[in-house]
Amino acid sequence: MDARKLNEEARRIWEQIGPWWDPSVRDGDEFHRAFIFPTLEPWLALAGGERVLDAGCGNGALARRMARSGAEVHGVDSSSSLIDQARRRSPGIHFETMDLTGPAHLRALAAWGRFDRIVSSMVLH
Repeated sequence: MDARKLNEEARRIWEQIGPWWDPSVRDGDEFHRAFIFPTLEPWLALAGGERVLDAGCGNGALARRMARSGAEVHGVDSSSSLIDQARRRSPGIHFETMDLTGPAHLRALAAWGRFDRIVSSMVLH
């Protein structure tokens, strides 16, 4: 399968399971809360005021945690279903549906300016 087809298949799957994901996982399942978030937070070293991109933000669980530490968070995900859920649960955080494997979306993202931190958790596997 070529990369474009694989990417589209992944997006299609997340569109299908997205409506289940947010009510089931909300602010992270046990794995995220016990391992992923506590591991990422010291690496990110957010003190407040940083501009952060959450690439592959899903329903915004990590974005909400980063925003609570005072960061200005922008989240992107290829699943419009997950982005809709993130927007509903995360007022004050900017979320956009973007496929960061596409040149047009990368150009749009570049227009947002610089980020102090970029995180892409549980995305590239």
